Amino acid sequence: MVTGRFSAWASAASTLLLVCSLAVHADSERETTVRAAFLFRLAFFVEWTPDAFPEPASPLRLCIGHGAFADELARTLFEQTRGRTVQGRALDIHGLARGEAAGGCHIVYLADGTDAIAGSDYSLVVVESLPQLEHEGALALVREHGGNEARLVFYGVRDRLEQGQFTVSSKLLQLLRFHQPRG
Repeated sequence: MVTGRFSAWASAASTLLLVCSLAVHADSERETTVRAAFLFRLAFFVEWTPDAFPEPASPLRLCIGHGAFADELARTLFEQTRGRTVQGRALDIHGLARGEAAGGCHIVYLADGTDAIAGSDYSLVVVESLPQLEHEGALALVREHGGNEARLVFYGVRDRLEQGQFTVSSKLLQLLRFHQPRG
């Protein structure tokens, strides 16, 4: 579901916009830090229906697909978000093992080369490239090169955002470049 609802997330919106506009140098540590910040801030722009959580006090589960980069990203995300909450919920950062289903995950991040992982209608799947976005995911955080620097830019697939059991804020939608998969 996509609506125009946007509550008191103004500071998160400005931070997310800043994260998106940061230049990312060849330094993979910096890129990992920026990706982790994006994933954390993304949770402020999405609302899930109450039945997306097994219990009213259940944490928001952010899952990272398997792989070497995934382990580094999960560690960085855990360090950045330790003790922080999103929409009154604790965060549960979970690294997915190869072949592990992502059914209990609210946000799933799949780096290039990660096997497709079955989520649920409550899972907002974020991928790393446009070729991945052709086949899976609703959002992509893509590294684009321009001159001597690269930027992380995000793309979205409108149909997939509307099919999920979550609501994406209009502020996030304004930041996206929409992509229409060929198939």
